[in-house]
Amino acid sequence: MYELYETPKCLWIILELVDGGDLQTYIANHHDHSEHTTATQVRQLLQSLHYLHGLGVVHRDIKLCNILLKKHKSGLPECKLADFGLSALVRLGEEGYDPDESSKRKNYFGLHDQWGTRQYFAPEVIKMKYGPQADIWSLGCVVYEMLVGQSAFPFREDESELFSRIENCHFATHRSSWTSLSDEARDFVKQLLVVDPKKRLSATEALQHPWILHNAEVNDHEQRHKKLHEAQEH
Repeated sequence: MYELYETPKCLWIILELVDGGDLQTYIANHHDHSEHTTATQVRQLLQSLHYLHGLGVVHRDIKLCNILLKKHKSGLPECKLADFGLSALVRLGEEGYDPDESSKRKNYFGLHDQWGTRQYFAPEVIKMKYGPQADIWSLGCVVYEMLVGQSAFPFREDESELFSRIENCHFATHRSSWTSLSDEARDFVKQLLVVDPKKRLSATEALQHPWILHNAEVNDHEQRHKKLHEAQEH
């Protein structure tokens, strides 16, 4: 949000222009989406979650259509995490919620509302006792969908059957689009889709996974931001 104006009848909110549609549409229309481009965009999403979780914000509805894209004259569109209508704000320090140590935040289970989109529910959301690690599971579902082209946990028969597959982490690993991925890509997804949130990678940890480090590019926007930050420090 850049500006806020209020009149007796209206509230005007000036937001950043994000003109590239959503990630779901982009993936459907770009069949050349590779591990390289996926890792670059996933890195941006992990940076978003690293930032949000450090502030105590849990998104709770991460899915392809809630990821918007900002066009750039050259290169890959930049991912922007959107739609915070279902997000929760955790008070820093509450039940040990640590703003600085992502490993400590894995022990937070203070959220109990079953909000979000059921195909992206983490196992602990089904149990209605969860924290920021639920966002990481949802991102794992997104990454699987980006790489494989199909949902990790599609709704088939009824909700109880879907929840059983989620709680047992039963997703398709026989598809050719999955088996043709690199070992690092498959390992990355498996590290996000871990039933125990304490053993699941945090956003901070996932940024250091070899698949991200070996494939993701830093875009021009990030480079300019880094240079500006360094200049301000000096």
